[in-house]
Amino acid sequence: MGIPLKPLGIIKEMLDGIGFEVTYAYDDLIFIAHNAFLLQMGSTGEEVGLYFHTDSSPDKRDDITNLLKECGRQYRFAVDRKGTYTVSQNTSGEDFQLCFFDGHS
Repeated sequence: MGIPLKPLGIIKEMLDGIGFEVTYAYDDLIFIAHNAFLLQMGSTGEEVGLYFHTDSSPDKRDDITNLLKECGRQYRFAVDRKGTYTVSQNTSGEDFQLCFFDGHS
């Protein structure tokens, strides 16, 4: 049996197993507690993009990436480190805006 297109439940199970808490999911994005990183479900169920918050500790990013890649393989995911992101609140104060930056920082 293949991986579903948006495998939120499977990704959540994987993250729970390694000590990360999902705090919010919207469309193809999965936000993790403390906003150090987020995951983006890809165009196939197996693809998972990894983005680190620009304020996260750069010295911890490689370890987190390696952990997610290793655990991802056990669940048949291909975790790919894509870049960084920022979150800011819109002027209305009700919504937020995400900006993605490609590349490893």
